[in-house]
Amino acid sequence: MKRILVAVFAANLLLLVAAVLLLPARVAMHFGPGGVPDRWGDRTEYAIVMSVVLVVCSIVAWFPVWINRRMPDAWFNLPNKDYWLREENRTEMYRRLDRIMLGFGTAILLFFLGVQVLVLAAHFQEPVLLNSPLMLTGLGLLGVYIIYFNLRLLRSFRIPK
Repeated sequence: MKRILVAVFAANLLLLVAAVLLLPARVAMHFGPGGVPDRWGDRTEYAIVMSVVLVVCSIVAWFPVWINRRMPDAWFNLPNKDYWLREENRTEMYRRLDRIMLGFGTAILLFFLGVQVLVLAAHFQEPVLLNSPLMLTGLGLLGVYIIYFNLRLLRSFRIPK
């Protein structure tokens, strides 16, 4: 899962570099209803905003992996917490948490990869127009994944038989 997350992050960075090289000087920074741009900026602003988004998404993915091994037991909020915090179960608990959180980070970065593709494609047509149906599909898929993520989190921490 770590390799997939790193690969998706790298793909985002490569696409960001390509976007900065290919986008016009004036870039649509936000799109309103129907995919019509309602705020404009320059390539530098686009690069900064997307860089911050990618870094924050990566932190969201990696921070729990790092902090879980350092936080007090009282801070954990898991189903069957007493079972999973026993010394003999901790390694498996960390493994499951890591996998779930890295999967969540990968999903978020995949969503932003799609956003970057749509923004780049929007600028290669006249007038600039975001493909709203694809954007809404991406948001819908992300919403479905978030529901799946929560169900998976709950199911992963049932007491094994």
